[in-house]
Amino acid sequence: MRLSIGDAREIFKSIESACETQGIGEIRVGELSWKTDARLHGEEADRVVIQFDGPLGFSREVLTRKDVTAAVAQFEAKIGLR
Repeated sequence: MRLSIGDAREIFKSIESACETQGIGEIRVGELSWKTDARLHGEEADRVVIQFDGPLGFSREVLTRKDVTAAVAQFEAKIGLR
C-alpha cells in the first residue's frame, strides 16, 4: 500500500501522541486503520502494541516503548512531524 508523506506523518503523530499520553491512539488513513496502545500494563509497562488493518490484511506487533519512541524520533529527524 502506498502512503503519502502527509499520511505517514499523521500515523507517526498518532503514535507519538499515544506514547506521550500513555493511552490509545487511533487513526484512519485512506483504507488503512491504525491503532497504537501505549497504556501502561503493570509488569509489561515497557510494551507498545501497534496494529493495523487494511486491504492487504491485518497485523499486530508488540514493541518496546524505547524502540517506538526511537522510530518516531528518526521519522521526526528525517521528515518532520509538523
